[in-house]
Amino acid sequence: MVTDYEGAPPTLKPGEKAQGWRDLHGFAFNPSLPETRGLIWSDVCEVYVFEDPRGPDAPPPVFNCSALTFRDPEDAFPYQETWDRRSINADREALRGQQHAFWETMRGLRVESYLGVGDTSGFNFVTSRKEPFRALLEALQA
Repeated sequence: MVTDYEGAPPTLKPGEKAQGWRDLHGFAFNPSLPETRGLIWSDVCEVYVFEDPRGPDAPPPVFNCSALTFRDPEDAFPYQETWDRRSINADREALRGQQHAFWETMRGLRVESYLGVGDTSGFNFVTSRKEPFRALLEALQA
């Protein structure tokens, strides 16, 4: 499922619909793929991969537009002598809330894998499958 294409909701073209793409809740669902190697995500900011081809019953939040990171909030927002502790603590709590919402969404929608690329969040890849994780890790270490 694609939630965002070049900063806007995806719009399916007639040829994509003929190939089996569907529009659901304003998101684009690609036809069922036998493996994630066929997944297209060039110019796409966020992709959810589901085991169940029906997709979710409700639209998920879009996370890539935020500064979502999986770092510990204490490390993501360290104290500095001149910084206001209240604003640092507010940033930490906001990040904890984003992280909690992300994991609840993954669990609630039974998402197999998530790929997100954002201007502020960088590249995020989360998967419940060992093989795609190993393949990405090996590619990054090469």
